[in-house]
Amino acid sequence: MRHHLRDGLVKTSTLIEADRTEITRLATACKDCDGVGVHLQLGEPAERFLHYESGELVGRLELAGTAEAEGCGMVRPDRRRIGIGRALLAAALDEWRERGIASFLLVCDAAAASGAAFAAGVGASYSFSEHRMELDAERLPPPSSGPLQLRRAAADDVDAFARIMMAAFRNDPTEAPQLRQVTADRFRDPHRTPYIAELDGVPVGGVEVYHAPDDSGAFINSLGVDPKHQRRGYGRQILVETARGMILSGKDRVMLEVETDNRSAISLYADCGFETISTFEYYRVET
Repeated sequence: MRHHLRDGLVKTSTLIEADRTEITRLATACKDCDGVGVHLQLGEPAERFLHYESGELVGRLELAGTAEAEGCGMVRPDRRRIGIGRALLAAALDEWRERGIASFLLVCDAAAASGAAFAAGVGASYSFSEHRMELDAERLPPPSSGPLQLRRAAADDVDAFARIMMAAFRNDPTEAPQLRQVTADRFRDPHRTPYIAELDGVPVGGVEVYHAPDDSGAFINSLGVDPKHQRRGYGRQILVETARGMILSGKDRVMLEVETDNRSAISLYADCGFETISTFEYYRVET
């Protein structure tokens, strides 16, 4: 659906070809000014807010995600500081209030000062930061001889996968129903491939691979091992086998994201050939 809100502001969940062309042009202008790239996921489902002036796109904000939405935006450098970013954010806040959603996360590249300045200006509160790491395939360790068997997950693995992730990431038990639903939704997502790691036929770990719709690469997500089986090298085996599978399937880029204060995970990823390529800061916006 496409809705014209006010003063050149458009809300849409489906991009037309003209939108895609304008978004790419806008991203290039922002990159030339800020010195950092904007990762565009034009094929991913999202609620997008676009600000047009005389037929040209000068601002864009999109919200994507299921369990918790993440917002990412940009305004053409010569049209900043005149309220376009705030207008886009206000439209997104109105939408989320109508849906009964209390907040979302605004994502800013740490290398672009304009993002943090905007977040501070609209009263968003800093939440956490993540490194994006990319695999150097030449540094990927050889195949592991570990005891786990990694297989593609099936529809009847939803409960086991959700249970493992609940335990591995120590979620609040009250979040179990929501996590189970999110897991079921992600299992049906054609861009995501979940895997189960079994020990003697019993699920003890899991991982998910997200294939970017724009063919920009694959992301390794939700890598978790049941706490009763941690500190045995199982996480490393899952990571190496998953990354190797992506390389063998023809993926040019294999990436993952990890919180900047998770030193043990960062050490593991670095040891397996991953290098930090950018850092993102997350700011919570209350509706």
